[in-house]
Parts: sequence; C-alpha cells; structure tokens
Amino acid sequence: MNLILTGASRGLGLALAETALASGWRVSACARSELPASLADMAAAGRLVWSSCDLADPASALAWLRQVLSGMPDKGPLHLLLNAGVLEPLGAMPSLPAEAVQQHLQINLGTPMLLGAAFAGHCAERQREGRLLAISSGAARRPAPHWGAYCASKAGLDMAIRVLNAEAAASGEGGRFKAVSLAPGVVDTEMQHRIRQQSFPGVQRYLDLHAEGRLTSSQGAAAAIFDYLQTADFGAVEIDDIRHYPVSAA
Repeated sequence: MNLILTGASRGLGLALAETALASGWRVSACARSELPASLADMAAAGRLVWSSCDLADPASALAWLRQVLSGMPDKGPLHLLLNAGVLEPLGAMPSLPAEAVQQHLQINLGTPMLLGAAFAGHCAERQREGRLLAISSGAARRPAPHWGAYCASKAGLDMAIRVLNAEAAASGEGGRFKAVSLAPGVVDTEMQHRIRQQSFPGVQRYLDLHAEGRLTSSQGAAAAIFDYLQTADFGAVEIDDIRHYPVSAA
C-alpha cells in the first residue's frame, strides 16, 4: 500500500510517516525541512521517497504531487493525507499582518485545496479508488479568540472537503473517491508547545491539559488516524473527529 503525505518532518506528520512505514506501507512525503534522521534508513531502503517542498508555493506543491502520482502502481487504492499546516499568526484579528495572513491561508487552505483537487482529478481520470484525509482541527468548528486565521483556514478546509465529495457524487465518482476532514484532538507537538508560550484568551485550557497529562502523544494520534484511514466505511462521515473513536485512539 502507498501513502502520500504532506508535512512529514516533525510532530504528527513524522509520527504518521513512521506508523505507515512500520506497517509495511511505502510512503511518498514532503515537508519544508530536510529528511529527518529517524527516517533515513527507510529512505535508503527505498520505502520512503522524500521531497523538500514549500507548500506556500502552490506550483511547486502541485508539481510534487503530480510527479508522485505518475510513479504510483497502476492498481490498488491511492491514499493522500494532507497534514501540513501552520498556526501563526496569532492575535486579535485587527492586529494580524496582511502578508502573514496571506501566507497562512495559502499553506493551510489554498495549497491543500489544489492538492486535493488534483488528487481527485487523477483518481477520476484513472478510474482509481482514492481516499483523501485532511487534518483539520476543532478550531474549524468553534470560534477561538486570537485564532482567527487558523479557525478560518481550517473551516475552509472542512468545506473544501465537502465540495470535493459533492463533485465526486455529481460526476458518478462517489463510489470510488472519498474525502474526510478529520480533527486529531489535542496532540502533544511542537505546535502545542508554542501555544502554551502565547498570551491569549483560553490559553489556560492548554496549560491545564499539559499539566494534567491529558494531551495525546503524536504516536498515539498517528496510530488512531492511520487506523481510521483504513476503515471499511471511510468517508461515511466527511467532517469527523478522532475523539469520537476512543477505542482506536487509546
């Protein structure tokens, strides 16, 4: 089985790559950073194809995905996991710098939309089964002060997934192509560390979760998400939350 993965250099993305590789999958991954040392052996063995790619540049991101898809086997399902994302800028919306907002929306929404659309188009053209899983956030589904860019970009990602499903159904591809936008819960990553260093309304919740040991480890979240990607009824709920599946997430 093959997995295409964005944002694989650290945190949840790195854990997802490690989980897939440990399960015998072949992974094609990209990130802005260089290949992590923990994945070097898998890359040397040909199990992992790594590319350095800045998702703020949509043309480069699309070129990467098309190259990966062109090298995929002719048979079997295709899996794309859109994990890459950024948190900043944080702050009250009137204070957010225009250029920072523009870059944030490109990375979190614009490029994932384009990659998802290219993937759906490839699956339709080749008549292949395709599963697209986008990592969303609970912030997409409830407003959080000082998180305006993140809330908006993730909410937009949720809707983009819904539109891809609607287009697949309208074209008769709904039986082959399924897309889900999945919130992963509160995961113990570098992003969470940065959140706890900030001053904004609601930060105490994240401080308490960390102090009480109630954050999900990257490895635990990755295992639950990887299991979810393989479920027989994948796509039955297009806007979902991994916390609805406590047995798998344990």
